[in-house]
Amino acid sequence: MRSSLAKLSAVALAALLVFGFFAITPAASAQTYPPTFPTGPAGPTGDQILFGIQANNAAAAAASAAARGDAAGAQAAADQAAAVLKAAKAAKAPADIIATVQAAVARANASAAAAGAGSASVPAAVAVATPNLAFTGSSVNLPLAAGAIMVGAGGLGLLAARKREQSI
Repeated sequence: MRSSLAKLSAVALAALLVFGFFAITPAASAQTYPPTFPTGPAGPTGDQILFGIQANNAAAAAASAAARGDAAGAQAAADQAAAVLKAAKAAKAPADIIATVQAAVARANASAAAAGAGSASVPAAVAVATPNLAFTGSSVNLPLAAGAIMVGAGGLGLLAARKREQSI
């Protein structure tokens, strides 16, 4: 009985260690989340990267407003994207960030123009998609694996203590 329980605990501990190894590797969504900018001493600062994120959010808001038929909301979002571009140029952001912001402004302006052109007609009921949650970079895999390893180690410790108690 004890030997089969010890074998089972050893197999469970090995499985937990393998799971812990895979929990350390980042998820695929963490590796491909847009926008991607080079980081490091020569890369942009967090404030500069924020310009790209804000402009992309404004473009998405303009597209959402255009889908609802809200021309004023789409134009306000396009104006917000233009303000972000102006702030990025004033902050002397790198060329790749300026290009990203300009592309977002172009998308926002196109959405606002489409909403303005279609404002004469009443749009049919449009299903609005829920926005995706932002990726925060945090993952529960590592704490989960650490907890499982601790529970497995505690179980092995308890097994060893019981074996010693019964042998005395």
